[in-house]
Amino acid sequence: MGRGYTIPGYFENCIVTGDEIRKNTLFGNALFKYSRHELKEAKVFGSTVLVFKNSGIYEPGLFGKRLFKVTPNGEVREDKLFGRVVGAIPPEWVDGLKAEVPTQSNDLQRHDHINTDVKEEETLEELKERLDIETGWVADYTNVKVGAETITCPRKYSTVTAIAPALAKDGLKKVKIHAGVTSINTSTVHGYFFIVDADNPNYSSENGVLYNYDKTILYSVPTNTDLGYFIIPKSVKVIGAHAFSFSLAESINIPEGVEEIEDFAFEYNKKLKQVYIPKSVKKLPAKAFIESKKVVLHTPYSEKPSFWEIDLAAFKAVNWNE
Repeated sequence: MGRGYTIPGYFENCIVTGDEIRKNTLFGNALFKYSRHELKEAKVFGSTVLVFKNSGIYEPGLFGKRLFKVTPNGEVREDKLFGRVVGAIPPEWVDGLKAEVPTQSNDLQRHDHINTDVKEEETLEELKERLDIETGWVADYTNVKVGAETITCPRKYSTVTAIAPALAKDGLKKVKIHAGVTSINTSTVHGYFFIVDADNPNYSSENGVLYNYDKTILYSVPTNTDLGYFIIPKSVKVIGAHAFSFSLAESINIPEGVEEIEDFAFEYNKKLKQVYIPKSVKKLPAKAFIESKKVVLHTPYSEKPSFWEIDLAAFKAVNWNE
């Protein structure tokens, strides 16, 4: 029996019994079932949620997106060059490779390259605990109460890695970040009402909006709050990727001083109608306003600058010299 298996956004620190993923508790119920390189819901005629193929973990479907890379020994890694280890699956699930359940000794050998300071006397349970902490906190139904509106990152974690989308659908609104959190994966953790401990030296929050400590980077606005006319603080220099994804803002004033707008910053804003972009903005990527089709842009420019990569035909209008 393996312990501590994790796929970010789906399950964390679970056990494998036969072909089932179960909660790591005394009478842990089955969450998923593995069958022929597919992970399915643990119920009769359960739907496929993940597919294991080509050394990766994919969304189901003919053209399912690859979510993670997987090494032959079962390490789950970010899907990018030199992606870090974020979880683990049984090695026998990887591309049909047949492998026996690892013993304590060969399991330690498998993971000792992650941290060369592993002590010889480290037990398997200690190893799993260390890997769990190194992976970071993944919030899902294995560690969050069904229907919870507020969750708090446990003190042992310094990284918030992912929050399962199902939690938001089930009512999750607020996320509390303690003073020891040094990293938040804002690609997978955004759109919540953030409450950051005042003693955190890396992040800050105001009215649920997540910033870096000195408020020069705006990471995320809450999607469950009616923002109306939103004024970005003058301290902000960068509007991060997904910062306003699915927000309820109707009008956004970007102040002079903002220099960069990252990919997907204003994607899927169905209510957004007015955005002011000053001349200080020197990076405006093509994917900044995906599926935000009602927007009228306002800008002091008299014509499209060369560094604006956006397609102006995608906007309702552009008002120049404003």
